[in-house]
Amino acid sequence: MLSYRRWLRVVRCGQICEPEAMHLYEYNGQLINRRVKAFFIPGFIVTLAVTLSMFLDILLVGRMVGTAEMGAVQMSLPVTMFFNMIYMLFGTGGELLVASAKGAQNGREADKVFSLTMGFVVLLSLAVAILGASFSGSIADVLDKGSADMTPLIAKYIRILFLGAPLMICVMSCSSFVKADALPNLSAGIALTANVVNIVAKIIYMGPFKMGLAGAALGSVTGYTAGLALLAACWLCNRKKRVLNIVPVGAGDLGKLGNVFLTGLPSSLGQGLGAVISWATNALILSVAGQNGLVAMTAANSLVIFLSTFRYAAPMAIAPLVGAMYGERDWWSMTQTAKKVMLICVAGTIVCILPAELFPAKVIAGFGAKDPQVIAMGSIMLRVLCLNVVLSVMIHIIMTYYQATGRKTLSIAISAMMDPLDYAAKYICCMAMGVAGLYVAPIAASIIIIVLIFGAARYVEYSTKNAQLSYHGAFLIHECNLPYAESCTIKCSEEEARGFAQTLKEFALKNGLSQTVADKTVEIVGKAAAGVVAKNAAKHDKSIDVMSVVWKNAMQIRIRDDGPKFASESEDGGLVTHAAIMGYNDTFVKVSE
Repeated sequence: MLSYRRWLRVVRCGQICEPEAMHLYEYNGQLINRRVKAFFIPGFIVTLAVTLSMFLDILLVGRMVGTAEMGAVQMSLPVTMFFNMIYMLFGTGGELLVASAKGAQNGREADKVFSLTMGFVVLLSLAVAILGASFSGSIADVLDKGSADMTPLIAKYIRILFLGAPLMICVMSCSSFVKADALPNLSAGIALTANVVNIVAKIIYMGPFKMGLAGAALGSVTGYTAGLALLAACWLCNRKKRVLNIVPVGAGDLGKLGNVFLTGLPSSLGQGLGAVISWATNALILSVAGQNGLVAMTAANSLVIFLSTFRYAAPMAIAPLVGAMYGERDWWSMTQTAKKVMLICVAGTIVCILPAELFPAKVIAGFGAKDPQVIAMGSIMLRVLCLNVVLSVMIHIIMTYYQATGRKTLSIAISAMMDPLDYAAKYICCMAMGVAGLYVAPIAASIIIIVLIFGAARYVEYSTKNAQLSYHGAFLIHECNLPYAESCTIKCSEEEARGFAQTLKEFALKNGLSQTVADKTVEIVGKAAAGVVAKNAAKHDKSIDVMSVVWKNAMQIRIRDDGPKFASESEDGGLVTHAAIMGYNDTFVKVSE
């Protein structure tokens, strides 16, 4: 019998029909939920380590060295954000394209994107290190906001950061590809090692070694050196598990860098614009609220970075999984993945911000602040910024979903709006309300962005409602379920495999395929499904997902399981192909006249 959800899908497509045999195998999504868990948990751990490291960077400097040095670290944040921009631009962009290529079973393309991107990242990071270290004094002059006494501190700190830039940029970029190679635990381990060593080294350098602010910067370099060592060792020792390989690339492949750039732009744009906006925001705060306001905002922002763990963890699951499913054109699983991650991240964020909302003054005082004015301003800022984290989580997940599904214009537009709109709101509100504008602006900016996203989604839905391929959904725009597409789940048994294969005959005939194609589909799919079941013989409790699509006079079937890994191979004269994608196997069957 048709479930209400599936009945609603069918009605939306203008097809009210009787229950069919295929609906006996209702899609349950359990396999995808397992993959979300496999990618999200390591991603959350690594993001927790990174955000905790960023939080402790400022906290340790404030408590072990001094508040002036803590301010220098805050003013140097645009430099760190610039490094993040580079590795997100090419690491995330390359990761999404590699995942999509793997989903489309194009391993050669995945290897080329990986090799070309990492080669370019190495050269670019070396250039950044040389130029940045050479002009660190001039860069410090720009970052000091007119506070000449801060210039030497900033210059000392960023000079060491620039020298270590190749380590940070290359290690984090490569860890994205490790994740796209279906090794999320290894990717998490690399980043976790880098950040744990970073914090321990900082404590040692600023404590027993008395290195001051230079020790804080050197701790970051030491951490990423440890990350590089682990990356090199694990990469060489995982030859049987990994799929990506370094291959030769030619001049004709250089155009792929443009696609990597545009694909990664939404992720990196926020960091790039954020570096500029951070500089401008600090100047605005100094002019409106003075030095006390800057210290209060520094403390509040530091904790907010830590509380944004779920926001930063979301792409760790969405980018590789949705990217691969986009290559497979599996719209059911794409939207299921995004919605599952949305639920986890919003609920988790609400739980995490509660202590800060309840005890903000104690949190601000924990950064070494003693001035009552600083504590009072910081408490209000902290409460507002924590509430805004929930909204930013939703915005970021939607943007990453658009990015992974090839909607470059929408994802770039969202990314380009976030920081400039936040600054514009702060400027306008501060001009009208003074210091109170700093409290109102963040939430106002986020609400405006959500409204604009909703409007864009409604526009796409309206403009495609009569098209053959239509889109719907208030936020997570996805392809509408059509009469010639079905997604089902079967149990891991030969009986279920044979029974499902038989249902495909009626499905093929109903959608205009010939009797010959329908019979051939039943034969080939039955054999392929039986092979998948046999491969999973020891896992009778696991389910197998099947997506059936009639497109361009051909029946296309994808059988997905997360059992023992299939070697990339083809059967039945190329009509059946097997590939390992993101920790699951994709068996693709295409039958035509």
